[in-house]
Amino acid sequence: IDQHLDRVVTRWPGRVAIDDTCHQWTYLELQQHVDRLAALLAGTGAASQDVPVALWLPVGAPVVAAMLATLRAGGFYVVIEPDYPAARNPEILKDCNAGWVVTDSNHLPAARASFPADRVLIWNDEPGTAPPVPVDADPASRRAAIVYTSGSTGKPKGVVHSQAFILNWTRLYISDLHLSPSDRVGLLYSASVAGSIRDIFGSLLCGATLVPVAPRMYSFDELAQRLHDARISIYHSVATLFRQLMTYQSSVTHFPAVRVLAFGGERLLSRDLALMRQRFPADALVYASIGSTETGTFARLFLRSDSDTGHAVIPLGITPPDCKVCLVD
Repeated sequence: IDQHLDRVVTRWPGRVAIDDTCHQWTYLELQQHVDRLAALLAGTGAASQDVPVALWLPVGAPVVAAMLATLRAGGFYVVIEPDYPAARNPEILKDCNAGWVVTDSNHLPAARASFPADRVLIWNDEPGTAPPVPVDADPASRRAAIVYTSGSTGKPKGVVHSQAFILNWTRLYISDLHLSPSDRVGLLYSASVAGSIRDIFGSLLCGATLVPVAPRMYSFDELAQRLHDARISIYHSVATLFRQLMTYQSSVTHFPAVRVLAFGGERLLSRDLALMRQRFPADALVYASIGSTETGTFARLFLRSDSDTGHAVIPLGITPPDCKVCLVD
């Protein structure tokens, strides 16, 4: 992942990498933030392949930089979503045995309740300068992240993702959606869930612009306006959020910049296509995928909003190349 990002930075240093309401970083600026934090993580011994670094940060540019910095320093991370129920985060930290935490001043009290003071690193927006941390010659098998399941089928379970897993999953997403440097990819998922992985790494490893948006911070009208004004070209969410957004917002009648509507995590219905026809370009690609935190994407279907599948529920589609689905029970 480091090597891919470095190539993107070398090719497009001045292109906007991340654009949220508080930060607009070029790829060069993102690399400076990553190098600064990576040097700190490596210097303190926080980053290792033994225990993860907890990233107690909300969705936005800092948590993405912290993810990349942890990988560059040779460690792996677990993202702690500050807005999740208070009981969930301590359980996750206990389960994964995180040794250090990176947080910001807003969430410092909560982080200090779970970590000793000397294991807390404070994020700041000053990029500073730091010598690049040497990159492992063959890091693909290294642990990259622990991602926890939602808990909808029981206690949340931590799934270890290697760098190779993330790269393979990202490569499929880039290929399926034809992601390019001209795209502006909306990040509507929490950075702590598997759904965010494709948007974060898919955009940054092909030179596109990542646009983090936290839906819970907006009314439906405000969210629609934010997506419109940010010129999102890739919309990706669960179907439920899309239905609610299209049903309850009235501020935006058309989203002309969107060329892909991507969905995953739950059933997509044929009646959802009618909502798309009302407000999105007629030639927009509808990408219906299914997967899991443990496996990544294992089936996907490509549609248009005027497609007639003959079913009330959109079919699951076909498996990606080099993917095998085996039902064992």
